[in-house]
Amino acid sequence: MKAELERLYQTKDLYIYGAGDVAREVGYCLSQAPFEKTIKAFIVTDVKKEPVKSVLDKPIIGIGEVDDIENDALIIVAVLEKYRDEILNSLQSLGRTNCLCLTYESDLWTEVRKTWFLYHMDEQDMPVKELKDALKSLEVNDVTKHNLTIYSAKSPFDRILNNCPESKAWEKDIQVGAALVEERVSAITDFDGDNISLKNKQYNEMTALYWLWKHAKDDYIGLCHYRRKFDLTEADVNKICDSVIDVIITAPIINIPDVKYMFGKNHVDSDWDVFGDAVKAISPEYIEDYHRLGDGILYVPYNMVIMKRKVLCAYCEWAFRVFQYVEDHTPKREEDTYQRRNIGFLSERVMTVWLLHHWKELNIAIADKSFYE
Repeated sequence: MKAELERLYQTKDLYIYGAGDVAREVGYCLSQAPFEKTIKAFIVTDVKKEPVKSVLDKPIIGIGEVDDIENDALIIVAVLEKYRDEILNSLQSLGRTNCLCLTYESDLWTEVRKTWFLYHMDEQDMPVKELKDALKSLEVNDVTKHNLTIYSAKSPFDRILNNCPESKAWEKDIQVGAALVEERVSAITDFDGDNISLKNKQYNEMTALYWLWKHAKDDYIGLCHYRRKFDLTEADVNKICDSVIDVIITAPIINIPDVKYMFGKNHVDSDWDVFGDAVKAISPEYIEDYHRLGDGILYVPYNMVIMKRKVLCAYCEWAFRVFQYVEDHTPKREEDTYQRRNIGFLSERVMTVWLLHHWKELNIAIADKSFYE
């Protein structure tokens, strides 16, 4: 990734392949400080199918016009992963090999977002450190003296991955939705003891978080996914337990034009208003943070987080009251296997509201993550 970042930093003018949400977010990020790149155009496969003629006030051109741009021009492929290989093959067939992929899940796009986020949070006096910087001054002690576990949500329906590494000593799997199936893929399940495993189709990995809240006793408790994991070393884990860090997150997602609009575009927009009603009913002092989130362009994604146990308990005490309110005030959507996951979709935004409200009283760090295919 270092070499790819160097290519990006050394390039002033570039083109972006794509004209959808990912391309717009990548273009916005790269055109801002600290990158300040000049986006010359957005490239698409078929101009005739595009409902607009420009993105971020830059023209949309067809792949047939690629011959007209500079031979050594850098082309950023900014699409969903499922379109990536076909686009790269098309560009290669045209002799265009100077390409970088900032696809939605790519580690490179995560790194770029992290750099942008750290720069702008510093400008807004919203303290946050990159994890490696927060740990730099600490010495490594015996990791066995400490207690940090990151639980990775799994299910029998997970895809088979080609490149996922073996679990580290501080990682454990937890099967989600275990109450709904007989098959077991993990020794730990969200169905043991006090649980909400039956709600997994609506709550997604929040059924794992509920179980961790009620049962995990680690000093630091983390949650990730079988396809998305924190990039940590044994030394990192050791140092975290000796640190003053309260919360570790990954690079926020950028939404253009704003978080509220993009939620309504991709999900049931009325759920956003119910979320707001829940905040008003449960903790009206958070309503400013709710509006700040909706009107802003960032939210903390994936429900990937590591928290001190007391911090996680405080968050869950609040969040699951919000979830219950939303559940009680939205219809069941059993026939729609995607939108029935409304609590899971909202939960990333719920966490962001809670973090915004407590940001300046918490020691927050941002860690790298990897996506596996």
